Amino acid sequence: MDEKRSNHTMYNVNYHFVWCPKYRHAILEPIEDSLEASFRDVCDG
Repeated sequence: MDEKRSNHTMYNVNYHFVWCPKYRHAILEPIEDSLEASFRDVCDG
C-alpha cells in the first residue's frame, strides 16, 4: 500500500470488508463472484 504524505504527516488508510449475511444459507452463492468483483471495483475506485 502507498502512504499518503503532506508537509508534516504521513498516513495509510486500509479497510477490511467482512462478508457475513444474516442467514448463512446458500442463497448468495450463485452471485458471490459477481458481488465480490463489484465490491472490488468500488473499493479500488
